[in-house]
Amino acid sequence: MEKGFPYMKLYQGELYWPSISPEKRVYKPLKKDAECEVLIIGGGESGALCSFLLGEYDIDTIVVEKNKIGNGVSAGNSGSLQFMSDKMLSDMIKEIGPENAIYFYKLCQKALDEIARITSQVEWSTGFERKHSLYFASNVKDLHNLKTEYELLSKLGFPVTYMDKAEIQSKFPFSKPGAIYSLSAARFNPVKFCQAIIHEAAKKNVRVYEDTEVLKYDLTGKKLLFETSGGTIKANKVIFASGFETLNYLNTKKISLTRTQIVVTNPIGEGEKWYENALIWETKRPYQYIRISDDHRLILGGLDENETEPVNDNSELRKRSKKLVDSASELFPNLELKIDYEYNAVFATTFDGRPFIGEHPAYKNAYFLLGFGGNGTIYSMMGATILRDLILYGYHPAAEIVKLGRSMKNK
Repeated sequence: MEKGFPYMKLYQGELYWPSISPEKRVYKPLKKDAECEVLIIGGGESGALCSFLLGEYDIDTIVVEKNKIGNGVSAGNSGSLQFMSDKMLSDMIKEIGPENAIYFYKLCQKALDEIARITSQVEWSTGFERKHSLYFASNVKDLHNLKTEYELLSKLGFPVTYMDKAEIQSKFPFSKPGAIYSLSAARFNPVKFCQAIIHEAAKKNVRVYEDTEVLKYDLTGKKLLFETSGGTIKANKVIFASGFETLNYLNTKKISLTRTQIVVTNPIGEGEKWYENALIWETKRPYQYIRISDDHRLILGGLDENETEPVNDNSELRKRSKKLVDSASELFPNLELKIDYEYNAVFATTFDGRPFIGEHPAYKNAYFLLGFGGNGTIYSMMGATILRDLILYGYHPAAEIVKLGRSMKNK
């Protein structure tokens, strides 16, 4: 049997979402051997969405989470959703051709709509709310590519408009050369999201076990075997939805670990602080982003670095936090911003900006949902849909675009 998953330190500092999202339901750990059709390893966003979709089709499913639902990587999520990827559509077309690139972007848009559908059906609040987003040119030299991207998205029917410098100045308290204004974005609470969706899956007879760690596993037999801290699970299929902990299964040259800084400020009061309180991000790489939380705080993120571990020194943590606050204050000088929560977290990105989703080429019936990148929740929803169809029908038209074994060479 293979050993279980290595421990990875995911963040340094105080997370915001768990502090405002108390557990509403506790799931007991596994205490005896079990069998199922599909085992899902991981109770974050990817695992939750997979469990919900499989539960809709009455697939005999077990979810195991070694800690608490929604309190792994998902707890460090910014809680922002949009169909636009970190990689522009025009750039993706150069790599995989127009048909595949446009289809991928359409799947991202569909994933946002599917998240809206699911959150409208669950019993508990997820904090999901439709929003718009402003993607501005950080400088004049980025303006040409931004306009080209807008024209492409608009021509293909994506819900976007363009704002020039004068319009930005009239609607926001800052000036930028130009921006794409997306009419398809959203915000949500990632911890409540996981809790609510897993709760709904459990109501559909999905078996959920918290505090249940996979210690060893064997993917070579007709039945897949998993030795956990509470008993052995036999499954016909498995979905690895535990993020970084599965990297030993993949070509690590295709994946990079990055650390990022997040600050949540003091409450800034109710009402509209800028045009439609839209989500804000920019063309500069690494980019910074801003959104407003349900309790009227600014959530600031950015300062990404190619490092595999979070910042450990608290003085360095505070230094990065002050940089984010200073940048936000330049955009919104009328707001008095203080740091209430701050943390530095590790996330993964892929070599081509697309997630890794699908069956492992060397292990039959072992599926992976690795929604790596800045658009992770959208990728998780896309991946859950793709894996559901692969499990039910053995096919999904996007499987080739996101498969684990795809080449690092551009087409």
